Amino acid sequence: IFKQKKEEYFSVMKPQWEQVNNLKDSLYQHIGDEQVPDSVVSYYVDKWTENTRQSDKKLFYHFRELRTHCTKDQQAVFDTLVPKIIKYQAKKK
Repeated sequence: IFKQKKEEYFSVMKPQWEQVNNLKDSLYQHIGDEQVPDSVVSYYVDKWTENTRQSDKKLFYHFRELRTHCTKDQQAVFDTLVPKIIKYQAKKK
């Protein structure tokens, strides 16, 4: 179940992550443009911020759903392991 859920999650999220990367690429195409309006910068940042916000929500619900497939003992471990994983991933970025 966990492997299947992981694959489903990544298949849904990959396009979102690619969209964020494309937005960042589009913004940084303007790096040499000294006349780029703040509205253009805000547009790209707002778009990828919203995308990231939605991604974080989906990740939370993904883990919450995975938790339902655990036994009580596994849930106790899961509840301490997942925050550590998320914290570790944030440090890698």
